[in-house]
Amino acid sequence: PRFDHGDIPLDDRHISEVYHNGRIWPFVSGYFAIAAARKGRIDIFAEEMLRLIDLSEQKGTFAEFYELDKSFAEKRRRQLWSDTGYLGMVYQGLFGMIFEVEGIVFSPSKPYPQDFVETEETISLLNVRYRRAVLDIHVKGFGNQVASFKIN
Repeated sequence: PRFDHGDIPLDDRHISEVYHNGRIWPFVSGYFAIAAARKGRIDIFAEEMLRLIDLSEQKGTFAEFYELDKSFAEKRRRQLWSDTGYLGMVYQGLFGMIFEVEGIVFSPSKPYPQDFVETEETISLLNVRYRRAVLDIHVKGFGNQVASFKIN
């Protein structure tokens, strides 16, 4: 999510040679955004989700990792584990689904439109298969305080 070189003088060549450092890893961004949502930091959640959406739109795919300038090697495109970072943000952050042994706990974190993309008041996640059920989930409003919850 965030990488600070601090006071260490590194040139681009050196950073690109260090596989796990100095890069943006979408699945890690997903974990970071989900943690922010669960801790009530919708601002950080929205920022990270927008960043990942922006990265995916660079070449219409989720890459394994991105350089700090948003570029990536072609052989690193179309990475399912990076897709799951984004899907985690949707399911576990935006819709607040926490999967537990007893069932699903809902704690949505829906950013306000001024902090996020143009968002309708009600968003929906349809045909979610969970155990022996197919769920249609609708979140109305903004923020992270649930005023009511209905199930039919």
